[in-house]
Amino acid sequence: MFNLSEVAFFHFNFLFTMNLLDRYLSQTDFASYEDFQEKFRIRVPEDFNFGFDVVDVIGRESPTQKALVWHGPNGDTRELTFVEMSTLSNRAANWLQSLGIAKGDRVMLILKRRCQYWPILTGLHKLGAIAIPATAQLTAKDIAYRCEAAKVKMLITVDEAPVCEAIEHALDKVKVPLLARVADVPFGKNVAPRKGWLDADDGMANASGDFARPTGDAATKAGDVMLYYFTSGTAGMPKMVAHNFTYPLGHILTARYWQGCEDGGLHFTIAETGWAKASWGKIYGQWISGSAIMVYDFERFHAADVVAVVKRFGVTTFCAPPTMYRYMIKERLAAEDWKSVRRACTAGEPLNPEVFNRFKEITGLEIREGFGQSESVVLVATWPWIAPHPGSMGKPSPNHEIEVVDDDGRPCESGEEGELVIRTDNCVPPGLFLEYAGDPERTAATWYGGAYHTGDVVWRDADGYHWFKGRKDDVIKSSGYRISPFEVENAIMEHKSVLEVAVTGAPDAERGVVVKATIVLAAGYEASAALRKEIQDHVKRVTAPYKYPRIVEFVAALPKTSSGKVRRVEIRSQDSERASRLRGLRFSLGYTTAEVAQATGIDEALYLEYESARRDLPISHLSLLSAFFRVESKVILAGEEAHARDLFVTRSGRGPIEERYHEHSFEALGTGFAHKRMEPFMVVVEPDDKPLSLLKHPGQEFDYLVEGRLHYQIGGRTVILQAGDNVYFDATQPHGFKALDGRPAKFLAIITAAE
Repeated sequence: MFNLSEVAFFHFNFLFTMNLLDRYLSQTDFASYEDFQEKFRIRVPEDFNFGFDVVDVIGRESPTQKALVWHGPNGDTRELTFVEMSTLSNRAANWLQSLGIAKGDRVMLILKRRCQYWPILTGLHKLGAIAIPATAQLTAKDIAYRCEAAKVKMLITVDEAPVCEAIEHALDKVKVPLLARVADVPFGKNVAPRKGWLDADDGMANASGDFARPTGDAATKAGDVMLYYFTSGTAGMPKMVAHNFTYPLGHILTARYWQGCEDGGLHFTIAETGWAKASWGKIYGQWISGSAIMVYDFERFHAADVVAVVKRFGVTTFCAPPTMYRYMIKERLAAEDWKSVRRACTAGEPLNPEVFNRFKEITGLEIREGFGQSESVVLVATWPWIAPHPGSMGKPSPNHEIEVVDDDGRPCESGEEGELVIRTDNCVPPGLFLEYAGDPERTAATWYGGAYHTGDVVWRDADGYHWFKGRKDDVIKSSGYRISPFEVENAIMEHKSVLEVAVTGAPDAERGVVVKATIVLAAGYEASAALRKEIQDHVKRVTAPYKYPRIVEFVAALPKTSSGKVRRVEIRSQDSERASRLRGLRFSLGYTTAEVAQATGIDEALYLEYESARRDLPISHLSLLSAFFRVESKVILAGEEAHARDLFVTRSGRGPIEERYHEHSFEALGTGFAHKRMEPFMVVVEPDDKPLSLLKHPGQEFDYLVEGRLHYQIGGRTVILQAGDNVYFDATQPHGFKALDGRPAKFLAIITAAE
C-alpha cells in the first residue's frame, strides 16, 4: 500500500514558489482595467495538456511547493506537494490504462471532496480520457441518464452505501463496464469488498509512479475534448457541456485576476467536485497561478466550521456563493477570523448590497462579484483595478468580445436590458465550451449569428458595469413593465426577517402576471399577514412600487437543483396545479359550482374556468375562495396542509357518503386534504347529565357524524349536528360535545398533524 506520511501543517512561507503565468500569457501585470483589456492574451500551445504541462512541470521545477491541503470530516489532514501530485496522477493514469481506459473514453467521477479526485482527474487528462465530474446528490435516474447520454465506460465513486446503491440501481437501465470506489481517508486505507467493484486506492498504490507522455494518435491536442459537465437543469433535462484542453488556460482569468490567487497562496472555493464551480476554484487556474488549494471535505455546510477552516489554515483567497456569506454573517464573524484573507469573491447569484456592506464592516474585505457559466470561464467580474459596485457583476473579461443585444440582435444602449452574448466571429476564446455534446439542436439554439447566446439578461450602466437581471425565461412582464426578479429579491433580502427568497411571475387574470415572492424566514420569525404586509411595504419603499410582490408565500425551503440553484421553473409550475387543488377542495366539502358562485359573488362560468385551469386566479378571488372554504390561501396556492381558521359545518347530503365512511380512508373522505397522514378512529358519545367539558389539542380535526345527534361547542360557538353532517375545525380551540335525545351518538374523527 502506498502511504503518504502525515506532516504537521504550516502556513505558506516557502523559500521558493513559482507560477506558470509567463509561459502562457503575453503579459502578466497591468496598470489599469483598460490596459488589462487591451493587452491580456493567452498563448495556447497546440498540444497543451494540463497534467503534463502544469502539474508535472511544477513538480519538477518546484517539487516541495504545496499543491493541495485536504481537511476531512473527522479532523484528518493531508498535504500534497506538486511532485506528490505528479506521481499520484501517474499512478492513476497507469491504473486506469491497465483497465483499458484510453483516449476518448468517458469516466464519471462522483467523488465529493475526497482527496483522490485531484490525482485521478489529472491522470485522466494525461490519458486523454474524458472526465465527467458529477455530484453525489444524483438519484439512480439521474445517474442512468448521464451514463447513457455520455456512454460512460467507467464510474469511480465515494465509498458510501447510498451512492453505491443508487449507481447499482441505475445499472438496471444502463451498462457501465467498470466500477471503482475510493476510501474516505486518502492513500492509507482500503475500502471494504463489494461485489462488482474495484478498489481505486489499491489500484493506484500498485501502479507505477512513472507515466510517459503518449505520442502519435494517443497524444492529446488542445482542441480535443477533455471534460463533460452536465448543467444543473433549472429547466428541462441537463445539457452535456463539452470543454477541450484549453479550458484550464481560460481559468487564468478566473483565478489570478478575479480571485487574486498568487504564488504561495492558499485558495478556498466552497464547491463539491461534481460542479463546474470546482473547476473554477479548485484546480486549474489556481495551480497555473502558483497557489495551493484548500479542500474542506464536509457533508453539510455549517458557517462556523467554514470560518474555523479559514482561520486555522491561513486561507489567503476565498470564494463562496452569496447565501453562504449570509449564513457566515449571522454566525457573528470576527475580523480576527479573516486576517489572512486578502481577497473575497462570490458568484452564482447577485450579491445583495446588505451582505456586501455588513461583511466589509466586519472584516474590512470587499466582496468581488464574478459571473460565468458551466459553458465558460469568468465572463464579467469586479477586477482588481475597479471599485466594487454591490449587486453589479463588474466589467467584461478581456479576450472575450462581449455584447448586450436586444431580441433582434442589435447592440443595446447603456441602461437598456438585453441578452449577454459572446461574439465568436473572429475567434473562440480559451475556456468557452465546444458544444452540447450529442445535442446539435440545443447547440444551434444558443450558438448562432457568430455569437454564443448565454440566455442571461443584463444591462450596462454608463460606467461600463454590468448588472444581472435574470434568465430570459425568468424576467417578469407585468402590466407592461419588465421586472427583474433579482432586483426585487435584493429589495426583499434587505428585510431582517428574510433568509432566502425567490421571485417569480404568477399568472393573474387582470394583469396577466403579477410578482410573487416565495420566502424562507430567518430563525425567530413566524409567517403572518402582518409580516407579509410589512415586507410588501418595505419593497414599495426601496424600489419602484410597481415591482412589489402582490403575492407573498412563506415556505420552509426553496426548490433547488442539486447544485443549489433555485428552480424558479418549479415554483411557476406549481401555480398551474392550483386549479386541481381548488376543484378537490370543493368536492371534499360537497359544494356545487353554483353554490360556490352564489356564496362568493364570483360568476359561475368564471369559477369553472378557474377549476379547469383555463384562467388563473386573481388575488381578489383567491381571498374570497379561501374565506369561503375556511382555509388559508396557501392551501389553494401551494397545496400545503389545510389549516382551519374557524369551524366549517357541512349538512347532510353535502358531505361524505356512507360508502366513503366504510372505507375508513381519509383520502376517500376528502381529496382536498390528501396530503395528510392520519388514522381515522371512531368515537361513541354516551348520553349523560354531566356538565359539558372542553378540551384542546394540537392539529386540525375533521369529524363525520354517523349516528345520533351531537351538541358541539367549539371556541365559544355552538352547533347541533345530526347523522350525515361533518365539521372541520382548529382543534387548538377549546371544544367539547354531548349526545342529545337520550341516545348515543357516533362519529368518525380524524386528527391532522400539529403545525
